[in-house]
Amino acid sequence: AQPNISSSKIEQMQITLPPLQEQQEIVAKIEELFSELEKGKEELLTAQAKLKTYRQSLLKSAFEGRLTNENLKDDELPKGWEVRKLGEVAKNKSKKVIPADYPDAKFIGMDCIEPHTLKPKFTYKFGEFKSTGNYFERGQVLYGRMRPYLNKVYKTEYEGACSGEFIVLQCAENFYPNLLSYILHSNDFVSYANHKTNGDRPRISYEEISDYPIALAPLPEQQKIVAILESKLTICDQLEETINASLKQVETLRQGILKKAFEGKLINKKNVR
Repeated sequence: AQPNISSSKIEQMQITLPPLQEQQEIVAKIEELFSELEKGKEELLTAQAKLKTYRQSLLKSAFEGRLTNENLKDDELPKGWEVRKLGEVAKNKSKKVIPADYPDAKFIGMDCIEPHTLKPKFTYKFGEFKSTGNYFERGQVLYGRMRPYLNKVYKTEYEGACSGEFIVLQCAENFYPNLLSYILHSNDFVSYANHKTNGDRPRISYEEISDYPIALAPLPEQQKIVAILESKLTICDQLEETINASLKQVETLRQGILKKAFEGKLINKKNVR
């Protein structure tokens, strides 16, 4: 459970030891290359942070009506929009079911959705479980009520069952479920939900989130907003993947530098094949 190594085993490890002057040259080269890698890593992390800020700015513009309405004044809602409470346009449809009733159904646990994502990374088979779950239909929205700061949201694409830690939301006819998933995913909602909870294992209830105010556009405009968001956020996702791959490559290069250094290939070019 707590792996460790004794000092005696470390002392017995064999190392290739070059002359002292060459050791110093190797260290100088390592530090030079590591410094370059760190600069590159800092630039990647800065780009990643800017990307997250852009995501939230995009969502904020969408929910304020600025994404589909140009020249909108501050604190002004577009024509046809109205402020509604979440509970007025999305109802809690949690329904307990047992695995025997839906043995082949996909099951979504809290661990299936990574923090701050809008889709399960994997699913289980409901028949593998013994305890009950919450039934959901295609087109409903799952919201992880435990530790709301983890921001686990999913607009369902199939029928199945999920953990009781999810609130199952059914949108009214005039409320596009895809838009609800983005609203629940926004920093403003996460902040709202966090302020409603406390303790080591904070949970939020449907009643607590039902008072959250939503600026609701006409349904066709909601669908247009979602189409724009999906297009722009897809590009963000692709950039995020590129950045993450580059960050992993930084660590690979770091280990590669160390490996060459200890094999005598970092400054002794004649040894490089």
